[in-house]
Amino acid sequence: MSFDIHCFNCIYYKSYTKKSTSRTKWLCSIHESSKDIKISFSAARKKILPTAFVELNQILIEEYYSDNEFKTFLGYRLIAVDGSTLILPEEESIRKKYGVCSNQNESINMARISHAYDPLNGITLDAIIKPYVICEREMAHNHVLNIPPSNCPKDLYLFDRGYPSIALIFYLLYHGKDFVMRYSTAWLGLVNQVLNSNKKDVIIEINPKTLKGAKRRAFQKLLPNVCLNTRIKIRVLIITLSTEEKEILITSLLDRKLFEYEIFKDLYHLRWGGEENYKFHKVRAEIENFSGKTPHALEQDFHATVFTGNIRALLAGGAEREEQQIYRGKYKYDYKINKNISISILKDEIVEALFYPEIDLKAFCEEMKRRMKKNIVPIRPGRKFSHTRKKTRRKYQMNAKRAL
Repeated sequence: MSFDIHCFNCIYYKSYTKKSTSRTKWLCSIHESSKDIKISFSAARKKILPTAFVELNQILIEEYYSDNEFKTFLGYRLIAVDGSTLILPEEESIRKKYGVCSNQNESINMARISHAYDPLNGITLDAIIKPYVICEREMAHNHVLNIPPSNCPKDLYLFDRGYPSIALIFYLLYHGKDFVMRYSTAWLGLVNQVLNSNKKDVIIEINPKTLKGAKRRAFQKLLPNVCLNTRIKIRVLIITLSTEEKEILITSLLDRKLFEYEIFKDLYHLRWGGEENYKFHKVRAEIENFSGKTPHALEQDFHATVFTGNIRALLAGGAEREEQQIYRGKYKYDYKINKNISISILKDEIVEALFYPEIDLKAFCEEMKRRMKKNIVPIRPGRKFSHTRKKTRRKYQMNAKRAL
């Protein structure tokens, strides 16, 4: 079953029936403010809670995983966690809440954000915006608690090299989550020994007793029920890349028969979908081009963009599957929906679809997919581009017209 009318109907039903929730207050405030033309836009949007978009996104995700066939990796739902930053408007209220990024020349208002992204199905499961000083690992803890369960019995988290820590590893296993992390050297002596031994697949034991000072206190605060003498096993994998560089991965997947050494290179590469997700939100959806200059407004924009991006991804995914069934084998390449055009198609119509009950949602979904199918691009496997790191950074946030 593809994402279509059913998920929208569930959003309608749950939004309008739970009168005590923030999303009901939000929907009602939208209708009330639209009737009173004397209320300014800025005053009306203060009635809209940013958490309403979070709750709507949770409904969307729950319904998708409950009633649709979705992709998994050896029975696991993949969750790529990655952090980034957002440049914020130069307003004092925003500076007080989110803080600044400073150097010897300037200070820029900036927030820390984190996405938990399903790279196989193309949806953002959880998105967090916090003050700039908050650590990415702390937001990773929040993702574990925020992400609703699915029909898939197990989740497998993918992390970049900035995340490995004994506290996070124990936290994930304590909550029954498996992981694959890229390791950065000089973090754990036992892993460095594996690297120097020229072995490529080794199981080692770690325990939090090795932590000292502030790290030990932070571990005990995060996991008060875990004894410091507890020992767990993790698997260390040394992957040789095409550039002859050694990539070190650590994982909780210990079964060498079920999880063979050869799968991990491609498995970890799937984490790149999270980077592409940030590219979509920042470049195509212009998430940094905020429509307001208050913390309340930018939080609305942030969570509304994530919610709309998920609807786009699910509708586009359904359209792509329909096209592949028709044209598979007839052309040299498979095709996918153009992201830029699909988000521009959806950005205006989504408001009417969500807030006007008289709209035929089935017809709406079919019309959106029909228009998206007109704008497809080929998927060319094996394409690679050299990554050139920018030497300069823009001083201010975007000032162009918002895509959403």
